[in-house]
Amino acid sequence: MELEQKTTKEIRSVLKLVINKELLNIENLFEGLPPKERIELVIKLIPFVLPKVENVKASFGEPTDWGI
Repeated sequence: MELEQKTTKEIRSVLKLVINKELLNIENLFEGLPPKERIELVIKLIPFVLPKVENVKASFGEPTDWGI
């Protein structure tokens, strides 16, 4: 039995349908998780929702002492 070869576009289309279906049910799935697993999932999903915070350094000519 030969496997049907799929193009990248077809694979992406199928994956998109699967992900959309899961996203519609994510709240129910999330509520069914134990608290520890729920927290772990939130931690894993944070980078997809919130921008990464980066350190800011003073440049030449900018004050380094704000008198606070």
